[in-house]
Amino acid sequence: MNCIAIEVLIHCHVFPAPHPRGTTPTAMKAINYLLGSDLIKEDGSTEDGRYITTERGDVHIRHLKDLPFPVAVWNNQNGDEI
Repeated sequence: MNCIAIEVLIHCHVFPAPHPRGTTPTAMKAINYLLGSDLIKEDGSTEDGRYITTERGDVHIRHLKDLPFPVAVWNNQNGDEI
C-alpha cells in the first residue's frame, strides 16, 4: 500500500466527505485499490463520491494505530548494536 492509499483510507475512516483530491488519477487509483481490497466501500447515502471504511478497513486502521513508532538503531562495522 502506498502513501496516497494510506491517506485515502484514513480520510474515509475519519472524515465524512469526498476526498479533496478524489478525482485525480493518483487518488482514483488508490480508491480503486482500496475498493478492490475490501478496505472501503461507497457510502451509499450520497451520490458525491463518499467512501467509508469496511469492517476490514476498520480493523486495518486499528492495526495501524497500534504499531509502535520506529526506533533508530546504530550498528558498528561488525553489526553489533552501539
